[in-house]
Amino acid sequence: ADAVKLSLVARRDNILDGLCAQLGVDETTGGLLNGTVPRRLDVTYEGEGAGGDGLRRAWFSEVTKEMGDRDFGLFSTAGEQTLQPNPNSAAYQSDHLAHFALLGRIAGLALYHQEPLDFPFSPAFLYVAFGYEIAFDVLATFAPDVYSSLKELLTMSADELETMCLNFEVDGEEALVYEVSSKRRRATELKPGGADEPVTVANVKQYLRLYARHRLLGA
Repeated sequence: ADAVKLSLVARRDNILDGLCAQLGVDETTGGLLNGTVPRRLDVTYEGEGAGGDGLRRAWFSEVTKEMGDRDFGLFSTAGEQTLQPNPNSAAYQSDHLAHFALLGRIAGLALYHQEPLDFPFSPAFLYVAFGYEIAFDVLATFAPDVYSSLKELLTMSADELETMCLNFEVDGEEALVYEVSSKRRRATELKPGGADEPVTVANVKQYLRLYARHRLLGA
């Protein structure tokens, strides 16, 4: 059993320091290193001799609390205090992909040990994580005001939709893509050719579904 045990040494003053290397996550790409497999995890703190299941459980709680902190920037608040990935996480952490991969590795180890994680993921994020299709109604779980407003489009007549001047594109503050040169938000299409496709009675449901997908996943 000791041959496959993973012994992790954590620091109390910087709980995330060195975790990528110890848990087999490439700090540049976020990929898992060769030989990274589920295994028993033993946790100790630097300069301390104590270990055991209770300490490991406390470490899971502490490390996920740190990574879920809004100021850390990986996640943003969605709906009623639930969390979803922050589309602008790179602005907070240059190695954000490695941090997301690290959190996935930690979650996998928690499942392996049947330990709960106190991490309030939004229902919308869980839809994506488990591969479910993103429907328009998912928007209500993380942007309820926007959902209520856009839902009105489903009751509009053809003439009313035409006066809205909508197409399959988002811009301004809704766009999640930045111009590298200016760091300003730029318009992004919800589908190829979307800038030239108006929203009509025939395609409004598709528009709402793609809009919800964009708000959740970005471009």
